[in-house]
Amino acid sequence: MAADFVPSNHDEFKTKLEQLEAWLVTNGAAFGFAAGEITDFTGKKNAVVAKLPLKKNADIAATAANSELETAENAAKVPWRSINKRVQAHPNKTDAILIAAGLPVHDTTATPKVVGPEVPAVLLVPGVGKIVIHWGTDPTNEQINTKPAWASGANIYISINNGAEQLAGFDPASPFKYIVTGPAASFTVRVAYRATKEDAIGTKSAPVTVSAGG
Repeated sequence: MAADFVPSNHDEFKTKLEQLEAWLVTNGAAFGFAAGEITDFTGKKNAVVAKLPLKKNADIAATAANSELETAENAAKVPWRSINKRVQAHPNKTDAILIAAGLPVHDTTATPKVVGPEVPAVLLVPGVGKIVIHWGTDPTNEQINTKPAWASGANIYISINNGAEQLAGFDPASPFKYIVTGPAASFTVRVAYRATKEDAIGTKSAPVTVSAGG
């Protein structure tokens, strides 16, 4: 689609409008424009020409007013923050007093994280002497990979050659690097999100298996 030929800049709009109006007055009749059409266009051009300086003056005034308001607010913030600090530290302070003064009430009670239903996706990248375990919402892309808000990290469970599954470790952030020694073996991995408490564990992921050796 072609760009709009009508300028968006106010000064350019006025300049081009005046150019077209001058041409229309001189040549409009020859191109079939009625006198009333030309007069109407001239009136609209005159309105733009008249209002542009008013707009510019208003912009200048608004900029000055905004600057003055910002300066006044910054000056008020200094004692405001000082008052808050003194009231917060006063022995007679209560939540009701803080609310009445419009000051912040700090929640000192920790909210426990409740285990959610989310299950991590898992991507294994085997290498010599290690397996890199990517886990989370999108383990294929660590730039956008994340975890649920309730999860502090994830437990990594590994079974070697179909043996008993063992907890390999807790990982606060993907990826998890598992060191492999000895001859090549089969490693089956499952991952589960975990909240702050060690026993607050979510549902384990589906098993993913790779072969790796030291």
